[in-house]
Amino acid sequence: PATTELTLHFNSSDNENYFIRLTDLIGKAVVKKSGTSVIGKNEAILDLTDLSKGIYTLEVNCGGITGYEKVVVE
Repeated sequence: PATTELTLHFNSSDNENYFIRLTDLIGKAVVKKSGTSVIGKNEAILDLTDLSKGIYTLEVNCGGITGYEKVVVE
């Protein structure tokens, strides 16, 4: 579970735009982050200090590939 921040690690095969979104259970985006990845390993840190405890959905899109994960904030 996460408390005050969430650190994401992802790989990219090219310098590509990425978009990260954390949504609550009703689908409202509560955290958004975007940028340009570098070739190889990348890191993004999301600030969770303003979020209520609960379950959220993390969406990461980089280079047209999208992945989803469940995130628990305590």
